[in-house]
Amino acid sequence: MPQTRNNGAVVPVPSDPYNPPADMATMADSLDVVRRVNSAAEQAALTGLRAGNLMVRTDLSGQPLYKWSGTEWVPAAGRIRMAGLPAGSVPILQTNEVAVTIGSGSAGSIPFPEVFPTAIRSLIITDSTAGANGIVVKARMDLSTTGSGVFTAFNATDGTGVASGTTLYVNYIAGGY
Repeated sequence: MPQTRNNGAVVPVPSDPYNPPADMATMADSLDVVRRVNSAAEQAALTGLRAGNLMVRTDLSGQPLYKWSGTEWVPAAGRIRMAGLPAGSVPILQTNEVAVTIGSGSAGSIPFPEVFPTAIRSLIITDSTAGANGIVVKARMDLSTTGSGVFTAFNATDGTGVASGTTLYVNYIAGGY
């Protein structure tokens, strides 16, 4: 009778009947390996899944890691819920700090179309430029399209817009699918 190791791997023991092909198949099926897929079609074709199996989507930016819940793939770091997503959409949460040069009308833009293949649904931006510069950034965007996270930068003291050509460093948290 085979033994199950602490990591869940099923391995034969010397007293087992000699059957290497079956023993190797049983052992391979018991290993929790991270599956790499290159498309949604390859992901949908995965079979023999058990709750907790892991999968990496190499075709998506950042190569996100997903875990099989027993019924669906969910982000391995936990489930992200966003209101208004179409059924079957996989939510994506992205965070980063970027340098942005302010354009006309005190507007700045954070491009990330490769991160959100379908749409951006929410955006939070804060100024992280070194020093106490007293700048407030306010996100504004069309939540139905991909492209850029657009924001307006204001001086906190008097509410005037930040001059064109000013470089700000901003932190953002963006959600979409």
